[in-house]
Amino acid sequence: MADRLEEARALSRALSADLLARIRREVARLDRAPVLAVVQSSGDAASSYAAGRRKAGAEAGVRVESTSLPEGGSAAAERVIVGLSEDPEIAAVLIETPVAPALREAQLRSALAPAKDAEGLSAFNYGRLFSARRWEEVEEGAFPVPPTALAIAALARGCGVELKGIAALVAGRSNAVGKPAAHLLSLLGATVTIAHSQTRDLPTLCSRAELLVACAGKPEFVDAAWVRKGAVVIDAGVNVRGGSLVGDVAPDAADRAAFMTPVPGGVGPLTTAHLLHNVLLLKKLQAHPLRK
Repeated sequence: MADRLEEARALSRALSADLLARIRREVARLDRAPVLAVVQSSGDAASSYAAGRRKAGAEAGVRVESTSLPEGGSAAAERVIVGLSEDPEIAAVLIETPVAPALREAQLRSALAPAKDAEGLSAFNYGRLFSARRWEEVEEGAFPVPPTALAIAALARGCGVELKGIAALVAGRSNAVGKPAAHLLSLLGATVTIAHSQTRDLPTLCSRAELLVACAGKPEFVDAAWVRKGAVVIDAGVNVRGGSLVGDVAPDAADRAAFMTPVPGGVGPLTTAHLLHNVLLLKKLQAHPLRK
């Protein structure tokens, strides 16, 4: 089990280092470093990545600044988002989720200009992603793509499995991870099924998957017995349990898998690298603003 998890950790580390190095080389050619503004409203599992995000930003030459949203409700928070969108010194904005109960995530995202959308989740950028019919359209870099979905696709491509025609199951249907990951895998030739909490006979579906992506946000809900022997398992879950980060897949599933990403240290670092790449992309697109 440890060998398989370490293999995936090493792949994520190598892919992340390569991408951060490429970002740094491009940043060095700019007049000034791009700035990523991270807006926060509540503590959650994702905030555990804050230190890693700052470290990776420093490595890539991207400044990461944090802004706390006011407690005055969505209207006040939206004004902060609009202000960051209009600030010429800010290259991109990340809205950290989940947002505080008093706020509405959809309204905050609507207030964010597509040209500053670090996660590619605005209606404009999201529509461009799902309009893509070829992987090359994603690689062209004309719009930001949800970074966790990109990390999942990169790990699937890098682990040595043939993706064309593979039977893939994405267990999770969030806008930020499950849906875009399924679309990216389909662009790479996989035959993708999307499952969720109301899917009937989920264990059987999982057992048939040659590639299993778990991103439902439920700690270790995928039992080891559900995993097909020799399958590729990408665990994109981020859950806090007992003060520690755990994934969506039981760790002993690695005994059955041919390749399985650990939590932490698998999808997370590569997600951060792709997030920073989105920041650089948006910075370069500033001269050609995205239109709503």
